[in-house]
Amino acid sequence: MIQRIQSLWLLLAAAINPLMLLTPMPERMAADPAIWIYWAPISMLALASFALIMAILLFKKPGIQLQVIRIGTLSLAGVLAFEVAILFSLGGIGPYLWDEAIAPIITGASLALAYLGRRAVLSDQQLLASVDRLR
Repeated sequence: MIQRIQSLWLLLAAAINPLMLLTPMPERMAADPAIWIYWAPISMLALASFALIMAILLFKKPGIQLQVIRIGTLSLAGVLAFEVAILFSLGGIGPYLWDEAIAPIITGASLALAYLGRRAVLSDQQLLASVDRLR
């Protein structure tokens, strides 16, 4: 249900994930001879986007919704770790790597939005629990 604030947070988090593919970071990952260094973060990014979109559709089951958001959040944290590791393996953050530094910023923003969505789901659960006590 898009009317709820957590749906907006989760939709924004899933929507900005593909923006990482427009940065030079995937080219740097693909340049490594170990091909898994490219496919692992890309597949985790796809898993995170899929999980966050599925979490929006699970609004009637907040317990499962929280677990799916946790999967997406952990996947985003893994992508962020890969990006930071690759960024530092390129020589740290210098004036020549500003374009590559955009990818961890995008992933960090997506991670923050997913956290806000999780917090809103928890707030809704607490609200429902307090209303049930009044009945």
